Amino acid sequence: MKISKNKIALSWSICLLFSLASCANNSQTKTREKVIKKSTGGLSLNKATLEQSNNQGQPLWKIEVKQANYSPDHKKVLIKDIKGNLFQDGKRILQIAAKEGEIYKNGEQIYLKNNIVAVDPRNNITINAQQMRWQPKQDLLTITQRFSVNHLDLQLFADQAQYHSRTQELELTGKILGSSQGPYIKLQTEHLKWLVSQHKIIGDQMLEFIRYQDNSITDQLNTKKMEIDTINKTILSQDTLSFKSISPSIQVSGNNFLWNYRERHLQSQQPVQLYDYKQQVTLTANQSDFDQNKKLAYLKGGVHGLSSHNKSEIYAQQATWDIAAKKVDASGSVIYKQINPEMQLSGDQAVGSLQTNQMIVTSQSGNKVVTQIYPKQKLSNN
Repeated sequence: MKISKNKIALSWSICLLFSLASCANNSQTKTREKVIKKSTGGLSLNKATLEQSNNQGQPLWKIEVKQANYSPDHKKVLIKDIKGNLFQDGKRILQIAAKEGEIYKNGEQIYLKNNIVAVDPRNNITINAQQMRWQPKQDLLTITQRFSVNHLDLQLFADQAQYHSRTQELELTGKILGSSQGPYIKLQTEHLKWLVSQHKIIGDQMLEFIRYQDNSITDQLNTKKMEIDTINKTILSQDTLSFKSISPSIQVSGNNFLWNYRERHLQSQQPVQLYDYKQQVTLTANQSDFDQNKKLAYLKGGVHGLSSHNKSEIYAQQATWDIAAKKVDASGSVIYKQINPEMQLSGDQAVGSLQTNQMIVTSQSGNKVVTQIYPKQKLSNN
């Protein structure tokens, strides 16, 4: 494409007007225009291309606008119908579009507003906002009004955010609402860090996480500290307040566990309690592996089972809890106790139901099962 000498001279004169201060900072701003209108207040450009480079000649940003209006001192440019690219180390990191905006501080900041769309081609996140500011020297995109961000099947809404383009970290603040498909989940909190390239979301404030299936709640987690793996669909909850499963009817209490919310599989390597709030049966252990869909819990280390209804108890080294069948299969130094009739059984293995006081205790090591029966004592008259 050829450009006439007059147009070249005019283009350079506009570049000088806009970039006097930039040149002092060893950066360069260029303007290519199609129509120029002179006015007492400044210059107006129609269908212009504006761009900014650093002192190494690498592009910082390059945008096309339908209209650009320069302030009288040429320190600010009002732009309309914007689309273009933002760069980092000479490589494109964001594609942007907006209805209006401003370029100021000698091209070191771009302010966008109204119907903004920003896409990072490195990870395909899409940000939809109404107010946004880009600072190329800080590699920082600041969103100052409620917005949404989408990535794969995840969507988040927040009041404000900062996107650190070099680390691809999005920090969200204010009222945060999120949802995801496969399975359908909702979350609510007030502060999140999204490490987009690592597919991790980190929360350090009160967070509510709800899982749905067929428009019905299946699980609800409340925690103060957690980490979500958006690819594997897992949550590492490190300061858990409560976890409730609807089917099976289990409440989990434990400080640290990993929950696969797609497969509904919960694992804990630390002390944990599983409570069937319908059957009023509790099992605690040092480790657990809870398959919610199969309604099976595998427990290890210091296992203790208790039926609140009839006060029966069991102690063992490990146990399998079939929640649907209301059956416990325990092994390793088993002790079973019940109140009515009051007795204690000791052996290597026990299989039965805590709810019904039906428990078979056996020994596989050749040792006999020890049975202790406690007859009721007559009350003495004082």
